[in-house]
Amino acid sequence: MFLFGILHAIALRLNMPTYTIVTAAVVSAATLLIAPDFWSIQMLLALLVFEAAWRAPISGTWPTTLAGYAFGVYLMHPAFMLLAYKIWGADVNPIPAAVFTFACTLAATEVFHRTPGLRKVA
Repeated sequence: MFLFGILHAIALRLNMPTYTIVTAAVVSAATLLIAPDFWSIQMLLALLVFEAAWRAPISGTWPTTLAGYAFGVYLMHPAFMLLAYKIWGADVNPIPAAVFTFACTLAATEVFHRTPGLRKVA
């Protein structure tokens, strides 16, 4: 997804977003045919979120604050996803496991931001 975001940002600056939009649709369609699960449409969902954020008139300091939380969630989500698998087993429904993981990583990131010794790292 990160690589797609970089390529799409470049395509938008070159005024050629059609290439990455079509690529996202093709990748999502192919993965949906191979494995019809929620994860298979992630490329298309990433495109929609990226497009909405790219075109939104954003002002203020809240994006910088939100970026700190997003980075914390990104770094800690594998550990909390592993915790979800340990608690509920490998056959856990991925949607509640993802919500659990997001909630735990968001709370852990908040703890990092509020703890004086860890605040410098977070």
